[in-house]
Amino acid sequence: MAVSAGNETLPDDKRGELILVLSIAVCGAVLIGAQSWWLTRPHRIPSFSAKLTDVGGLDWLHSPLVRPVFDLSLIVDNPKDIKMCRNNITATVFYGNVILGWGTVPDFCLGKGASTEMKATMSHADVMLNDRLRRSLASELRAGELEASVELRMLVPDEERHSNMAPESLELCPVHPGQGYALCRCTVLESTSFQN
Repeated sequence: MAVSAGNETLPDDKRGELILVLSIAVCGAVLIGAQSWWLTRPHRIPSFSAKLTDVGGLDWLHSPLVRPVFDLSLIVDNPKDIKMCRNNITATVFYGNVILGWGTVPDFCLGKGASTEMKATMSHADVMLNDRLRRSLASELRAGELEASVELRMLVPDEERHSNMAPESLELCPVHPGQGYALCRCTVLESTSFQN
C-alpha cells in the first residue's frame, strides 16, 4: 500500500526508513543539546560568609609591634545537587597588605543543599606595623570601623572540578570585626599546562 504525499507516493518500506531516519535525527539532536547544556551551564559553587568574632592583641598600638589573635566564624552553604568537600583550608587575615594572622580551618563535607558553621582561631607571633599603618589601624579600631580582609584557600577534590579548574579555590572576604557575616567572593583558579 502506498501513502500519498501531495502528488508523490511512498512505498511502505520507504516510509519505515524515513521514520527511522527522522527518529535517529531527533534523538541525536536531543542528545547533542543536552550535552551542550550540561557543558556550558553555570557551575553552582558553594558560598562562604565570614566574620571575625573576637580581636585581641591590637591594644598595643602605641608600639609598632603587635601580637594579634582573631576568632573566625564561617558559614558555608552548598547549593549543589551533590555532596561537596573542601580540604587543606588555610585562612589569612590582612590589614592593607600586612598579614595580621593565619590559621587552619577544619576540612569538611556537606550534603546537597546543606549548610554548616565552623570556627577557627588565627594568630601571628609578632607583626611589625609602620607608623602610618599603626595610626590608621588604631583610628579605625577606636571608631569601630576596622575593615580587614580574610583570604580562604582550599583544595577542591578532583571529582568536583570541571574543565580547566585548578585544584585550589580562593575566597576573599571583606570583614568588619565584631559585626555580622560578610559574603566572600570566590575566585576560581584555572590550571594551565605548559608544553615543551
